[in-house]
Amino acid sequence: GVGHLSDRIGGGPEIRGAWPRGYNPLSFEERMEMQRRLQRKGFAIEKIDGIIGPNTINAIRAFQQSVGATPDGLPSQELLALLKRS
Repeated sequence: GVGHLSDRIGGGPEIRGAWPRGYNPLSFEERMEMQRRLQRKGFAIEKIDGIIGPNTINAIRAFQQSVGATPDGLPSQELLALLKRS
């Protein structure tokens, strides 16, 4: 963000980090399927568009809480599998 940019301008180091291991993002079609499944289960998805916005993240978190999973809001392969099983 802006703070990091300020640090870089001041000679600070770049951000170093690794993408989370084992994270396999969803394709566009899988994101739409996830939204459809969440909507069918009664979670607040306004439109099925494959875009992971604030409403989708909130619906993911609500679903995760309802099944006892960590409510991280991440649209992952694991989440889609959990939606298919429940």
